[in-house]
Amino acid sequence: MEEAERQRLEACASEMVKAIETGFPTDVEGIDKLKKRVGAELEFLQGLRGAFDDSSSSSSSSSSQDGDLCQLQQHETEAKNEGKKNEEEQRRTQRRQLAAAKLASTNLPHLQQIVAYVQDHRDAVTAVFHKVRVRSRNGVLGGVVDIVADGGRSWFKVTARKAIALQLIWEGRASFKKKSIVDQIMVAKMW
Repeated sequence: MEEAERQRLEACASEMVKAIETGFPTDVEGIDKLKKRVGAELEFLQGLRGAFDDSSSSSSSSSSQDGDLCQLQQHETEAKNEGKKNEEEQRRTQRRQLAAAKLASTNLPHLQQIVAYVQDHRDAVTAVFHKVRVRSRNGVLGGVVDIVADGGRSWFKVTARKAIALQLIWEGRASFKKKSIVDQIMVAKMW
């Protein structure tokens, strides 16, 4: 299942790179940065190729020889081989779990939404990944705006989340935030 997801994401990243190279406006600030980030995600996904394979390269050989000493040695060898097989299986399981965790951490959904917006609003977009500084009552705040459009009048921050996560954030029940989205907006209005 993870390998199928990896392949799907890899194909998506390849299509995104092609779209950026062939159909994006060249005068938009940060397009090269977007292309590099998508390319890095593609390389990341390609690096996970084979991480979910269950193939085993170990084989056991046994020979039937006469004598108690030979049988004892054969049992010892089989026990060692069985131990090696168990260790190899544990390593394969750990590699699969690590690869699955890496696959879950990809930034591709976030980048995919930025690419989609730029494609749909190519005439309005003026920049992607634009650094901004804003003066507030608390000093100067800085950050990166994912998309700038309408000659700088519209700023967008893209967040790729699952529907259940959005619901929990809205209610203020998400484990990483104490404030609901409404509370966060109210705090943002203060500066």
